[in-house]
Amino acid sequence: MHISEKKNLIQNLNEDDLRQKVIIPLLSKLGFIDPIHHHHSGEKGKDIVCKEYDRVFKKTKYLAVIVKKGDITGSSSSSDGYFNVINQLKQAINESYKHVYELKEVFIDQCLLITSGKFLATSLESIYCTLRAERIDKVIRDAIDIDKLIHLIDENYSEFWSEFLDERESLINQRNYLLNNISKLIKIIIPKYDDQEKALKLLSISDIDIDILPYKSTSRFIANIGYKKLEIDEIDDYYTDEIDNFYCNIKDYVFDLKKSAQRLLYDIDDVVDILKNILEEKDPYEIVELCDNLGGYINGFGQITFTPKDLYDQSDFVKALEEYKHKKELLSNKDAFQLYDLINSDIKEKCKTALIQFWKKSSKDSKNAWLGYRIHFSTDDMKIISSEVYEFERQLKQIAKDQRWPRYEIERIESNETDKISIELAVNNFGIQNEDKLNIDAKAEGFIWHFRGPTMEKFFEVLSKSKA
Repeated sequence: MHISEKKNLIQNLNEDDLRQKVIIPLLSKLGFIDPIHHHHSGEKGKDIVCKEYDRVFKKTKYLAVIVKKGDITGSSSSSDGYFNVINQLKQAINESYKHVYELKEVFIDQCLLITSGKFLATSLESIYCTLRAERIDKVIRDAIDIDKLIHLIDENYSEFWSEFLDERESLINQRNYLLNNISKLIKIIIPKYDDQEKALKLLSISDIDIDILPYKSTSRFIANIGYKKLEIDEIDDYYTDEIDNFYCNIKDYVFDLKKSAQRLLYDIDDVVDILKNILEEKDPYEIVELCDNLGGYINGFGQITFTPKDLYDQSDFVKALEEYKHKKELLSNKDAFQLYDLINSDIKEKCKTALIQFWKKSSKDSKNAWLGYRIHFSTDDMKIISSEVYEFERQLKQIAKDQRWPRYEIERIESNETDKISIELAVNNFGIQNEDKLNIDAKAEGFIWHFRGPTMEKFFEVLSKSKA
């Protein structure tokens, strides 16, 4: 697609389509986390909000994206002028918002300013100068005009152009199909050939605008576009909270199911293409070759086979969903989401640091070296009272003496079933997959679950019995 066509496509989008069909998927491709459409009457300057993880300082940064259609002018009074943008930037940075996934008030760290046009007549300079005077010019992470936007799409989201072309081709095919059927109908109801030609000509050059845009939203279901263009990693927002269950990571598991379904569709699609080509082919030799190609999908009983084994039985996954739903409803009913997040963050922060220090000074042979995590919290005030990580030495206790291979106690979990939980692990007795290939930081990141899983299970037990 030529650059002029790309500009024309982007600049003809309304602001809502620009945000939802271009900017939000582009932000995901660029690595930003959870881009959310936030444009509404109470948006407080934020058209889109997202976040990113700063790996250097180990913290999450929150960003607001301000999206404008068309050029931004140097006017201080018009709706497309720089002064309007400045007010939106100030509002975005000064006023907090409630993050829909984390259910807490957060403040914006920086903003992205994106326009589908140009920054005209020193407008961008005026924006920076005004913000610099108030010492908040660093609020702008980047300013992106149409040229830079197209470059970012080319580099990171190039499939957008092909999806647009596919959609346009599909609409053309649908139009041609409609005209073909109309021509057949005309031949039935209009007897004279000249009159038929005249009617078709009038229809094809008619000044009457047939509005096909309302059907664009359903174009993903037309065979010409197909499932290969679908975003299969989408999941209902309800299931995106970090709530563990015994069975699986729900978001990852759903993605795996969709990938299995997509692979199955690929196989079906291949067979359908072969069968379609057999029907359309006139050369007998070509038909024979196509039949040979079909043989790769037929078993010894002469049946066309596929492998839906990863899809048909999801009884365990149903249990995972039920457990997730039960825990989320419990957190909601007890108004305990914030306490849950606090405990979760406390475990990740303290246990990871302690594990790194533990492995730096303890050899793999230190089988009697233990690491413990203890937390005291209040379900009345919904806060952590105290928490600590500690090391100690303890001889392993044998818990299965009469077996050929004796088993030892390498984990201790204590809870007074009110507000205190202790998890103690003989860390060097746990096998860690690909341990030799992991650096100590990644090793600690993977091992945190051994503290987090049992602690959170006990937390839900305590929460279910609390009066709050």
